[in-house]
Amino acid sequence: MAEQVAAMCDQLIKALMVIMDPETSQIYRLEALKFCEEFKETSTLCVPCGLQLADKNQPAVVRHFGLQILEHVIKFRWNNMQQHEKVQLKECAMQLLTNGTHSILEEESHVKDALSRIVVEMIKREWPQHWPDMLKEMETLSSHG
Repeated sequence: MAEQVAAMCDQLIKALMVIMDPETSQIYRLEALKFCEEFKETSTLCVPCGLQLADKNQPAVVRHFGLQILEHVIKFRWNNMQQHEKVQLKECAMQLLTNGTHSILEEESHVKDALSRIVVEMIKREWPQHWPDMLKEMETLSSHG
């Protein structure tokens, strides 16, 4: 499965580069955009690919797209996920907040915004019933800067 995730991430990165390239024709840009949107809507690899693309070693535009994938999963697939999948995604998002970003002054604002939207969407769905320690976790995170 790791090979499948890596291959899909490579395809998504190539599609993003086509979308972002000002020299790309409108037809190719639309095809790449359609590929990315279909991936978010239908793929079972959204969470692993989103996490891999959101890695802080990736370029900011790739990281932002990875975070958008995760936000989409939370918004539109959360109710269909198993509880252990939700917990794993929440833990990964908190790990991204802790170690997955550059320092607050170095990090791109659109990446910080995308990550904060993920946390907000999880809070809407999980707190306080399934995430009673959320305030303590946020306080601990704030002490790290």
